[in-house]
Amino acid sequence: MKIQKEASQSSAQILLTTEKDGIKLIDFPDFLRDIYLLRIEMEIAPSQKEFEDTILEKLTA
Repeated sequence: MKIQKEASQSSAQILLTTEKDGIKLIDFPDFLRDIYLLRIEMEIAPSQKEFEDTILEKLTA
């Protein structure tokens, strides 16, 4: 696997990917054990309602 080869040849101290992209490595369990998975969450600010109103406004324009 190209990523595994590049990682072993680099001076990286850790390997990091998102949980979403980590799923793509499920067929490589030995390699996946060496990678940190980052959970990313999203928060709508300033409010969920304002976000929804903006989306609806754009869709109905």
